[in-house]
This record gives sequence, C-alpha cells and structure tokens, in this order.
Amino acid sequence: MGFLPYYATKLWDLNIPSRIIQRSVFFTGGAFFAASIEWLAPVFHMEIFKFRRTLKKVFGSKVKRKYA
Repeated sequence: MGFLPYYATKLWDLNIPSRIIQRSVFFTGGAFFAASIEWLAPVFHMEIFKFRRTLKKVFGSKVKRKYA
C-alpha cells in the first residue's frame, strides 16, 4: 500500500486504489509538461505570435511596458 492510499484510508476512511492514484499522477505530470512546452517553447505554437501581432495592431505598438 502506498503513501496516499494509506493516509486516505486512515484519515478519511476512503478506499482509493493505488492504480487510480498512479494514473492521476501520471496525467497531472503530463499536463504540467504540456504546459511547460506551451510557455517555454512558443516556437512550436505560431498562433501565439499571430495573436500578439493582432493585439499590437489593435492596441498599437506604442504602449509602454510597466516593467521595462
């Protein structure tokens, strides 16, 4: 019995199989990995650049950045 199923049973009387926890942790890790690709490597997502160009056209490129 793993850490999470043991304490789920002990503290809240929930019977959670290890297989469900394993699959949910795997899915969550995959979601975080996919999100990191989205934010760290925008080269793979050209629509981000297209969206930024559209925003610059709509709002103008002379807007000063507060952090720069």
